Amino acid sequence: MTEPAFLHDTRTFYDALAVDYAALFERELQDRPLARAMLGVFAEHVLAGGGGPVADVGCGPGVATAYCAPSASTRRASTCRPRWWRWRARSFRN
Repeated sequence: MTEPAFLHDTRTFYDALAVDYAALFERELQDRPLARAMLGVFAEHVLAGGGGPVADVGCGPGVATAYCAPSASTRRASTCRPRWWRWRARSFRN
């Protein structure tokens, strides 16, 4: 099955930027106390409900996924490019 040209172009572009983008946002939450607080409230809500599954769709380098990981019994992160998965696997081994 052939994918449309715009999908191919978008995915190629994402692959080209994956490592630099991930490095740029790797410490994104350190300087964003409000974002950490919102993720913390979300994590508390998940834990209060028994720690069920959590999905982060379109997660890029997975910073929020990693931050919320302890609150979920099962976590899923989804992005469109294999290069993101390889970077994430090296960065968040937990």
